[in-house]
Amino acid sequence: MATPNVTFIADVDVLRDDLTLKVRVINLWKHMSFYNKDEIWSIELILLDEQGSKIQATVWKKFLYRFKNILKDGSTFYITSPSFASQKSGCFKITPQDQKLTFVQNTVLKECAEFSGSTFGFSFVDYQTVMSLLHPEDIYVDVIGFVVAITEMMRDDPEKSKHRLTIHIQDAKVIMPTRCKIT
Repeated sequence: MATPNVTFIADVDVLRDDLTLKVRVINLWKHMSFYNKDEIWSIELILLDEQGSKIQATVWKKFLYRFKNILKDGSTFYITSPSFASQKSGCFKITPQDQKLTFVQNTVLKECAEFSGSTFGFSFVDYQTVMSLLHPEDIYVDVIGFVVAITEMMRDDPEKSKHRLTIHIQDAKVIMPTRCKIT
């Protein structure tokens, strides 16, 4: 089998519909229907390419029958002919990309046996960077430390996206504990 011409996530041109990406699924979760808690509304994924770039992806309900039994955490694929949609502006992004990959009717998945990229795709940020609030505040970051306290969920705003959970962490490298509050 010939290896397809692969486009890296950083080089994606959203105006093209003939791209092939080589990715690992590093995180997968299901969004359940708001009206029926037993029904899957969509599958959300974080995909990682061999250069370490990540992109969020979505499989909507109408295409679940094609992809839900194939996509698994840790699996690697060639994804041909996906669609791309803009991320909502002002929303917290899971990946730094401005677009989300969307699985559509003509999207093709082919298993990939050889993937030389990272297994987990961590984006570690130094603890002191978090303490001094110099980390990017609009995307996820990874920190190694101890969770020393978690507060109760703050639900003072009726809008679900504005609910807050405060987590107090401690630097894993420091013997004398210093704590950081993350909201």
